[in-house]
Amino acid sequence: MFSVLSLLSSLPVCLSCKQVKANVLVLGLANSGKTTLVNCLMEAGDQEVVPTVGFSMEKVHFDRCKLTVIDMSGQEKYQPLWEMHYTDAKALVFIVDAANPASMPQAAAALEAVVAHQETQGLPLLVFANKMDLPDALQPAELAEQMQLPQVAQRAFHITSCSALRNEGVQEGMKWLAGQLQLG
Repeated sequence: MFSVLSLLSSLPVCLSCKQVKANVLVLGLANSGKTTLVNCLMEAGDQEVVPTVGFSMEKVHFDRCKLTVIDMSGQEKYQPLWEMHYTDAKALVFIVDAANPASMPQAAAALEAVVAHQETQGLPLLVFANKMDLPDALQPAELAEQMQLPQVAQRAFHITSCSALRNEGVQEGMKWLAGQLQLG
């Protein structure tokens, strides 16, 4: 007798329907907007944002991806802890305060240290040029040039502008990241 189970098992598998599970590290200097961005992903609304101490983890569903988003503290004394999470990461999100040009050399050095680490080789990199709602914010191309992003990244990367505070541009960047995760 022909069973429903045998019928279902004979159907072709829809690879694009597969749900991807991945750990995503959210990195950047202190006050770049990492926690505000994570709150946008969680649709957390207007929450009071306090500096992250160490790290925090949140579960997020985005575009057929089940993400464990690890929001790492950007304070200099906590940056060495970032390495503890590289092994399980499937993608990197680096947030830059585009309205603070004085922080670009420090942000570039932090990003360079992350992407040079053996455990992060080949991971997709999404860079958010955050705080675009502020008048003096650098455009993504200017920010990429100042941080020498094409030379530093040496992997699949994407830079996009956003205002995490206004939840503008966040979804567009995350769609690129989800696409990269679904390819891998």
